[in-house]
Amino acid sequence: MQDLLQEMETIVSSGTKLNLDYCINDYVDEYDQDDMYDFFQSSESGNIEEATEILKENNITQDHPV
Repeated sequence: MQDLLQEMETIVSSGTKLNLDYCINDYVDEYDQDDMYDFFQSSESGNIEEATEILKENNITQDHPV
């Protein structure tokens, strides 16, 4: 997984856009996506740890199926 993330960072830093909508839609339902979108739109920091703490109240976690 770390290799994949590094490759994605390399691609994005070179200026190429990645469309991950299909992947996000497979793992996160639309209501949770809306909650996350709202959080990051209103957040000044965009901090993942802060988001995790706030969003876990809605049972949204960083856990993912393997």
